Amino acid sequence: MPDDVRIGVEPEPAPPPRSSRLLVVAAALVLLAAAGAWLAGIFSGDTTTTTTAVEIAFATTTTTTLAATTTLPLPERLSRAAAFWGHLGSGGAAAAAAAFPDAGTAATDLMGFVAAFHPGFIVSDCAAFAAHAVQCSVTVTDPDLLAIGSGTSEERLLVEDDGWFHVPAVLGSASARLSLYALEAHTAEVRAACPVTDNPQAPRLAIVGSATAGCGAYLVSLIPEYLAAESLGGGSRE
Repeated sequence: MPDDVRIGVEPEPAPPPRSSRLLVVAAALVLLAAAGAWLAGIFSGDTTTTTTAVEIAFATTTTTTLAATTTLPLPERLSRAAAFWGHLGSGGAAAAAAAFPDAGTAATDLMGFVAAFHPGFIVSDCAAFAAHAVQCSVTVTDPDLLAIGSGTSEERLLVEDDGWFHVPAVLGSASARLSLYALEAHTAEVRAACPVTDNPQAPRLAIVGSATAGCGAYLVSLIPEYLAAESLGGGSRE
């Protein structure tokens, strides 16, 4: 009599042969071993891993401090500026330059040029102007310069910590007119006395050559001649 068959129930499969079971177990062990080795490699901290380092460049600022631009205390700047114009007013170019030892060659030459005129500058007061500068009130009392030059006798003039300074308008215009007169009347002499150097120009000072002490002295020597020529020519200075 056949076996009973129950509807909806799968018959149990036949057990696999013994050799098939061994192959399945072996494959499972191989897979487990491979997975274990992979995990061990991740957590073992292997030092042979290659790492690429990325360097980030940061902007740097280099500050250079120059002796010539060091801000002096205000009382010292005021004292130096007053002494500076005082020495120039009495013709003391060396003493004026000593007040600003960091002044360059051009500034030192210009000091000698101004001092050669002996203009009788009077310094009434000095006041702070900027971090590296002082303004002084300077009065020109030389009557010849006031007669030759144009501008007012009183000005506020700038002096910086490195010795750079303005030229008074009266002195600048007088020097320019003397230079022009010398170029017309004494061409060879003025070219020899006022040669062009590395720094031939100065603010508000238009002369035939460079502003040196020798050039200033030569132009000063022409003042009586110039005034006499202007007197004979009707006094026109234009």
